[in-house]
Amino acid sequence: MSSEKLENLQEDLVSALEKIFQKLEYLQKSVGESKKVLLREVEREIDEVDSVLKEIQTESDSAPISYRQQVNHRIRQYKSDLERATNKLNVLSNNSSRKELFGQRAQAAGPADFGERSKVLQINETLTNTSRGIERTHQIAAETDAVGVTVISELDTQREALLRTRERLDATDVNMSRSRKILRSMYRRVITDKLILIVIILIELGIVGLLIYLNVKKHTKKSS
Repeated sequence: MSSEKLENLQEDLVSALEKIFQKLEYLQKSVGESKKVLLREVEREIDEVDSVLKEIQTESDSAPISYRQQVNHRIRQYKSDLERATNKLNVLSNNSSRKELFGQRAQAAGPADFGERSKVLQINETLTNTSRGIERTHQIAAETDAVGVTVISELDTQREALLRTRERLDATDVNMSRSRKILRSMYRRVITDKLILIVIILIELGIVGLLIYLNVKKHTKKSS
């Protein structure tokens, strides 16, 4: 699958999730048969989003590593949003079922049942608050996951920079080693040239001394 098609799938999924959350908001205000219809629609749309999400996950496995990391991060966010929508739907569906049940009981119940109904309502409120707490926890986990991905990306960038710096240092060390070898070779040549020059000077001095000696000896013989 091309990256363009994968992006289109993700756009469709985001749009579907937005519609689901909008309908969930409507569900909180709906009653009666319209609420039942909306519940069925949201259930169907959640199943469709789940199918698209699985397709995206399958296709991302064959994507390049750098692009796959981005897609996997988005997939985790999509799963978190889908789970929040599912939890909210379950809460609204349970509330709807309870209200219908309580409505039927209220018609047939006497004053003795009101205390029990009040307790059940309190339990229902506790469950609703717990569900909201779970949604907040999922949201915090998604945000933490996003921060973690950002930190990992920054660490990868810093690691690449350090590797490049190390390569440059290695290259500099190699160049310095070559320079030291060249300097040592030049130093040896200079010393050798100096020694040769000293030997030549000594030989020349020896020749000059010999010539002077021969000259003096020749004049001495003539004088005799």
